Amino acid sequence: MSKKVTKKLQKNNKVDSKEEQHLQSKKDPIKRIQKIFENNIFLHEVSVKEIGKHAKGYDQNILKELEETLKNKVEKQKKKVKITSEEFKLIINIFKKHPTQNVLFSKNTLASLVSTLDVLFAKLFELYYRKHPEKLSLDNQSISFSDLKKITSVQEAQDFLISREIESLLFKKGLTERLVVLSSEIGVDVKPIESHIFNVRKLIKIRNLIVHNEGLIDTDYISKFKTKDKELKVGDHIKISHEYLIESLYLIYFFGTYILQEVQLHLSENIESHDFLLNNLLHTLIKNSQFEYIKPIYNFSQNHKMDEINKKLIVLNFCIGQKKQGKDVDHIKKILVLEDWTLEKPEFEMCKNALLNNHKDFYNLLEKLILSKDITKNDIEEWIIFDFYKKEPRFKKLIKTLN
Repeated sequence: MSKKVTKKLQKNNKVDSKEEQHLQSKKDPIKRIQKIFENNIFLHEVSVKEIGKHAKGYDQNILKELEETLKNKVEKQKKKVKITSEEFKLIINIFKKHPTQNVLFSKNTLASLVSTLDVLFAKLFELYYRKHPEKLSLDNQSISFSDLKKITSVQEAQDFLISREIESLLFKKGLTERLVVLSSEIGVDVKPIESHIFNVRKLIKIRNLIVHNEGLIDTDYISKFKTKDKELKVGDHIKISHEYLIESLYLIYFFGTYILQEVQLHLSENIESHDFLLNNLLHTLIKNSQFEYIKPIYNFSQNHKMDEINKKLIVLNFCIGQKKQGKDVDHIKKILVLEDWTLEKPEFEMCKNALLNNHKDFYNLLEKLILSKDITKNDIEEWIIFDFYKKEPRFKKLIKTLN
């Protein structure tokens, strides 16, 4: 269940006026940063899944048309066109090696995706140093006389120093230095994402090759990231498959959102009243079968204080992920029993019954929730718990009653 579900379930628990909610959102800039980051991720998701598919199809059609044209020409004018089969293969290979729409799309998309993570880091560092300007590194606390002459106020001087600090972290230092600042100064726990740092570094390196080296592999890439493909050599064009773009998209989404959640925990006030940032991420990851990232999110919910609705949503979504991976009912029951479900909502009870294969109770609750209009057609389409029932005749018949 996603962020929309969280808000729906929390609606009866909130008593804030619109003005108070507005003031609360102004107090928590992390939410604004998260919204920008998430919007960028979802734009890339649409781009990769839809536009990328058309780019690949366009290339295949062009190549097919070229092959047919050359074949026809050779067959019709055998005496006039002197071309061997080897020469024909060479022509085709030349066209295959030229930058195609799919190759250009993949490179541009990956570069843009990594830049999305850069933007996230920049906004988080700006937020932190505006709150704590005294934490600026000693190297960046001095101002040259020529720069000083251009500055007219203390605020302007602070802005100048913060911009220089961020520029240093983004362009002169690497991912390791950024994570050190987040960990040592803000208190971000990077251990849960340590196993993914290598893949993020690889992504950043590929982006740098695309931007600065025309996408050609260099010795640094070979020494640090050459793994499965032993035939890779310096000067080869970097290859980016559609599958790798998808993997990279969700890696960046997980990596960035996890850091955001940790920063919110340390920099924002009244964390219990905030939307839990990892919930929407977990829902999206499970929906797209990206199961390798879901355990750290569940662990976070067990190790940090948060409101009960968000915590239970994390537990339920995690169990859905377990069930989708083929885990049996006993395994899922052991996870659910760790929570107190005494004051649970009917939506939670329905989900629990689905997870534990209590199909009769599941349908009884679903019918009641549909009659009371607590579950809509949009909920049926969006909630991943219903994936286990969508092919069943009874379920299909039931959802036809929805407008």
